[in-house]
Amino acid sequence: MVIGGHGKVALLATPKLVARGDRVTSVIRAAEQARDVEKLGATAHLADITALDAAQWRELVSGHDVVVWSAGAGGKGGAEATYAVDRDAALALVAALEELGADAPRLILVSYAGSLHNPWGEGHGMHAYGEAKQAVDERLASGVPFDHLVLAPGVLTLEPDRGLEPIPDEAGAAAETSRELVADVIVEAAGRADFPHAARFAFVDGDGPVAGADFGA
Repeated sequence: MVIGGHGKVALLATPKLVARGDRVTSVIRAAEQARDVEKLGATAHLADITALDAAQWRELVSGHDVVVWSAGAGGKGGAEATYAVDRDAALALVAALEELGADAPRLILVSYAGSLHNPWGEGHGMHAYGEAKQAVDERLASGVPFDHLVLAPGVLTLEPDRGLEPIPDEAGAAAETSRELVADVIVEAAGRADFPHAARFAFVDGDGPVAGADFGA
């Protein structure tokens, strides 16, 4: 399952997952987005993730092997929308996975390098986004029972994937990172038999292979 299925990274990851033989459910927020994800081979699922209650979240994710969080307000709707999507909806997903216990899918959550320490002060246009991502990533880092991997790329671009370079998980180390590279890392992680229990993986564009990347424990 890909939550935020019509985002740029998700639209790149979906056909790669389908090509491998994975069955992909793409959670979208608008009916007019369905055609785009269905053309890529996914099954569209329309949902307002800001309005789901706990039971609806559990129902949404139950039965899936992996849930990919690639949703975000994208700067639309101001701070209120950012907190509603990037913080509150993501925290609701985390809570649902906790409640599912041993039946919880694995989680791959797309964040950014240095997200555990919001690099943007109050008054900065990115402050709300930084606060929202920090809240979610701190919640995961505090200890949850389900397997999860936080992906922490640098500054996203539309360039093709030419390889990766792992970096320290800090904003100062964040250089340009291809969205296609992020998509390829999602595909690699989702197919791993040795999926980590609790890990963060910070990376940028480089010349190293995605296949076999060390995601940690």
